[in-house]
Formats: sequence, C-alpha cells, structure tokens
Amino acid sequence: MAELQKNALMRRIQEACFAAHECALYLDGHPGNRRALNMHAAFTKTANELKAQYESRFGPLTSDSASRQGGWTWTKGAWPWQNTEE
Repeated sequence: MAELQKNALMRRIQEACFAAHECALYLDGHPGNRRALNMHAAFTKTANELKAQYESRFGPLTSDSASRQGGWTWTKGAWPWQNTEE
C-alpha cells in the first residue's frame, strides 16, 4: 500500500513539474503573458508542496534536499527510482 502511495505521489510531482516547465518554455516566447505567469507560479508551488510531502514521508528526491533533513540522508533507504516491491 505504501508503495502505491509513493508511486502516486511521485506521479503527481512529475505532472506538476512538467506543467511548470511547459509554462516556462511558453513564457520564453511570451514573457508578458499574465495568465501563463500565474499558471507557472501555481504549478511551481504545487510541485514544491508535493516534493516536501514526498520527502517528509519517503526521503530526499535529490541530493540538494538531502542535507536539509539534519544530515546526509541521500544514501539511506531506496532511491526514488528503485522498485522496492521486487
């Protein structure tokens, strides 16, 4: 069950990051588009909130966030892309 929740949360993170990145690409050509700016901010906020939720439950997603958890936790537990059900 925990693995399903972990995978579902990872999927939501990927979706929010993808949407934020697509907005950023659009903004490269349309920097004054207010709607796109607001969408980018919303997707970025959502992605950051989801990442924080994931990391509090399952550990760091990147080495950048490993030291924020009171030590070097990057190598503890399964890596984000590892299948722990095998």
